[in-house]
Amino acid sequence: MNEELNERQKEAAETTDGPLLIIAGAGSGKTRTLVERIVNIIRKKKASPHEIMAVTFTNKAAGELRERIICAVGEDGRSVIAGTFHSICARILRKHSELLGYNGNFVIYDSDDSEKLIKAMAKKNGLSSTAYPVKKISSIISKLKNKLIYPEDYNIESSELFDDMIRDVYSDYQKELKNCSAFDFDDLICMTVRLFRKEQDVLFEYQNLIKYICVDEYQDTNYVQDLLVFMLSGIYGNVCVVGDEDQSIYSWRGADIGNILFFKDKFKSCPVIQLERNYRSTGNILRTANAVIAKNTQRLGKNLFTESGEGEKVVLISSYSDNEEGEKVTDRIYRSVKSGTKPKNICVLYRTNSQSRIIEENLRKRDLPYTVVGGLKFYERKEIKDIIAYLRLLINPDDNISFERIINFPPRGIGKVTLEKIKNHAFRNNISYFESLRMMKDELFGSKKKDTEKKEFISIFESIEKDRADAREITEKIFVSSGLKDHYIRNSDATEDSSRIDNLYEFLNGVTEFVRSGENTTLLDFLTSVSLLSDIDQYGEDDDRIVLMTVHSAKGLEFDEVCITGLNEGIFPFTNPLEPMKTEEERRLFYVAVTRARKKLLISTYIKRSRYFGDHGMYLPSRFLEDIPEDCTDRSGYTKFDEGQLRYERTGGFDILRHKSIPEPVFERKDIVMSKQFGEGIVLDYEAKGTKSTVTVDFDDFGIKKLLVRYAGLTKL
Repeated sequence: MNEELNERQKEAAETTDGPLLIIAGAGSGKTRTLVERIVNIIRKKKASPHEIMAVTFTNKAAGELRERIICAVGEDGRSVIAGTFHSICARILRKHSELLGYNGNFVIYDSDDSEKLIKAMAKKNGLSSTAYPVKKISSIISKLKNKLIYPEDYNIESSELFDDMIRDVYSDYQKELKNCSAFDFDDLICMTVRLFRKEQDVLFEYQNLIKYICVDEYQDTNYVQDLLVFMLSGIYGNVCVVGDEDQSIYSWRGADIGNILFFKDKFKSCPVIQLERNYRSTGNILRTANAVIAKNTQRLGKNLFTESGEGEKVVLISSYSDNEEGEKVTDRIYRSVKSGTKPKNICVLYRTNSQSRIIEENLRKRDLPYTVVGGLKFYERKEIKDIIAYLRLLINPDDNISFERIINFPPRGIGKVTLEKIKNHAFRNNISYFESLRMMKDELFGSKKKDTEKKEFISIFESIEKDRADAREITEKIFVSSGLKDHYIRNSDATEDSSRIDNLYEFLNGVTEFVRSGENTTLLDFLTSVSLLSDIDQYGEDDDRIVLMTVHSAKGLEFDEVCITGLNEGIFPFTNPLEPMKTEEERRLFYVAVTRARKKLLISTYIKRSRYFGDHGMYLPSRFLEDIPEDCTDRSGYTKFDEGQLRYERTGGFDILRHKSIPEPVFERKDIVMSKQFGEGIVLDYEAKGTKSTVTVDFDDFGIKKLLVRYAGLTKL
């Protein structure tokens, strides 16, 4: 493997002891370098595999890293501690959570569960949902936790976000999490740090165990993740961090670019190795990326290069509206697929999820297969959350959020009044809702048949030996005994329920695959793995569909052809009216988008956005377009709009602006064209008459039509 590395990669792989900062540009082969570095440590017997920790930002990346190590050193490589910060911390907490007063079978609440609990605590404290929206409270609590500020530390001195009302909600929320024996996502890392601070013996145990630490994507770490790394490396000091400051795009969720920028200042003797040779993209794509990111000031400085040639020029196109943009982008995708490109090798990127609608509509019109990453994820579907709630309550009867979700689903006649009695009894006696129901069942329910069915809810959980069976066996039993199987089969003819039974069977298949794939096959292991899945972990590359996603979701992926849409001021770069625009991070985000492309890159802009919150907004082209060198681009389909033209459009100069700025297409006989109204056809005749030019087309389904070109909306195929 060593022979495959270039000089910089080899230097990084052979620098094993002490601190090390590797600046790895996009597509620079960092995974290969990291694997070889870990293999060197093992082969030179500097540490056993179980004494090496490799932290990645997705479970998928951790799995790929581990598999490559196993290929190099054999099955011993399986014991390398590889995972995300959250998954590694979840393992530590499983072992030591009792020291923090938590049940070892704790559950992990996703954002939906957390917001439900926050909403209940806000209501308890009399907060107005208008003045204090749940998502706002949730965001503030998350930011506080990632600064290690818990309710007892939360005061006006500790945070500029201080609010008496939120402190009360935060305090009650944290107490209720503990009552439910649950951690939210932020708690997994923060509570691990608190554990290490509280229990020095436990910290010392892990500091001695872990001799070498390697952390990928270090530019995306936050304060508490950075702190955790330094705590764990306290004895040996063998900490290698890998990242690219030019790809730091998560400050909105607490990431601190300073962690990578100033890493070498924390370790005065720390060598810095830059990986600049790119193995992914063509020369013109890299020149575009380098030129844009060079404008930033918060960077250590590097310049990506390739030895694979210049490749095709980057294509810039402009449109009058986002609807027209959707047609043009889809037209290019259609032609690309027709010429042999596999759909899964094409990706459309946008700044915000709302921009996908128009692209989706146009792809459907062309009957092109696509998938949206970051939409409603499989494990967020109602039926999947239903069965997971049953499984979580089986493992952890203190989980009140899961109890509320399933106590009357499938419907068993337990209404709101009964539920309130159960909850009030639980509050008075400081017990879980499940235990409250167990104690009150005879008082609440009589001896009628329908009451017997209500009591049977408890027996669902008492009849299963959860400590002996594997996850598949338990899940199958819950699927049947809960009534979910019968309910969804019975309702499978209903439109909204038609695919839900299929999704549940797919869930069972997923549990089976989990049990077959590793040594840890318990239900608790499975539920933990599901809780820690990211968008990209759920993205299937084997599915031959065009991929649509936000740029943030595309981090770490690559495609033969990439289309970046909506390059407009106020969209990309995005302007948030509540905050000053963070131009440098937006430029880094564009850099990430550009460097996803291997062979072809299309960048698109337009003037007018349709029906965006009721506002027909007008937008200038993005400032980033000005930074792209002209000689590496094809601008034949691009017209630069300026502020004067936008002012003219706002005063009503629609037709003049549109047709002055964007030349009308010219057709020839036998051209194959597509109309969004009439479908596909062949040009029989074309008459050039300026704004009154006409085209005669024989459409497959509508016959011969003579159309004004300016209104026809025809695109050539």
